[in-house]
Amino acid sequence: MHHKRLVVDANILIRAVLGNRVRNLLEKYCENVAFYVAEANAEEASYYLSNVLAAKHNLNSDLCRSVLDGVLTIVQLRRTRLMDANVASYYLTVNVKLKPVIY
Repeated sequence: MHHKRLVVDANILIRAVLGNRVRNLLEKYCENVAFYVAEANAEEASYYLSNVLAAKHNLNSDLCRSVLDGVLTIVQLRRTRLMDANVASYYLTVNVKLKPVIY
């Protein structure tokens, strides 16, 4: 049962794919916290992982996509396709009645 809800953005998804700390935090708290991401943010993360960061860090883009797919089993995808990523995150935050996270 989720008592808290948290909206994450593309940066958090990317950090969950490329590092351990964020992914471990998502896994640790997924039983008590419902994590949400706007579809536009997930697409943005996928684009940067596959087209920019994988090449820059000499990573396998298919492996990055596979890890992102795993992260998205913890984070609930919300449809906001017609909006850009920043507007989508704000819209999702307001409509799910959440406080935005400042980091």
